[in-house]
Amino acid sequence: MTARHAERADAVNDKSPEVLTLARRTAEAYVTAADERAQLIRAEARSRAGQIRQDARLDAEKIRAAAEEAMARAQSEALLVGRDAAGRAAEARRRAELALADARVEAERIRADGRDRLEQVELRARQRYEDAVGGFPTKRLALEKQIQALEMFDAYCRQQLTGSIQRQLNMLWGGSLEAEFPPEPARFPAVAGHAS
Repeated sequence: MTARHAERADAVNDKSPEVLTLARRTAEAYVTAADERAQLIRAEARSRAGQIRQDARLDAEKIRAAAEEAMARAQSEALLVGRDAAGRAAEARRRAELALADARVEAERIRADGRDRLEQVELRARQRYEDAVGGFPTKRLALEKQIQALEMFDAYCRQQLTGSIQRQLNMLWGGSLEAEFPPEPARFPAVAGHAS
């Protein structure tokens, strides 16, 4: 075994736990950041939805109040005018009822629009959440595979180093100092992102 092989084996043995720890920390940091981002997106969507509901409710109440006020005015005028103004009172009542009907239609439209906006905001929030968090299981799986490959590489290097040291000791204890060097160990397949 050459000094170069021994140095490479020592370097791999020294750095393997650090690489594994760094990979685990990176994966945990990604998951934590995604969870925090998803919570912000959900909070923003809830806040917007609440504001839309509140605006729709206020608009509907204003329209209803105006229509009820118009209806009350029409009824008051009808009482004051009497028989001669019965036709006009009926017309005013009819207009008030139309205004109230229009107000109800407008209020329903506003409520429906608010529901549509809420659904859109919730859909966008879900999509943003999926965009933010959806890729993390795949990345996590890739990191776990890389960790497993590094662990296998670590075990392989330890096995090769132990075998090489054992052969050297056998040569020393056997007295055959002039024996041939053992063959260079087989190369371990490259780990993703690392050369063997």
